[in-house]
Amino acid sequence: MDEDHVNSIITFINNKRAAVARGEVENGPKNTTCKYLPPTNDMQNLSWSCSIEEETIAAMSPCGPTISKSVPEQHCDLFEKYVHRGTCDSVSTI
Repeated sequence: MDEDHVNSIITFINNKRAAVARGEVENGPKNTTCKYLPPTNDMQNLSWSCSIEEETIAAMSPCGPTISKSVPEQHCDLFEKYVHRGTCDSVSTI
């Protein structure tokens, strides 16, 4: 994924988390005792980690860190084109 896509996903998730933190999210359709989840002042925003992304790419490969892409250091690129099918010879792009 490119940086804009990552940022839009992180923003979407953080907006949903902020609604939970403000007490604006219903506590399930059948809960009549407490209609909304309780608010919190300690909800942290999520952020992206390129170093964790690199570790994940290495861990996803059944043969070790065999996938390498030439990506500038300031950009992340975890899920862009790779789907693992279980063997070293069967990594395909989507």
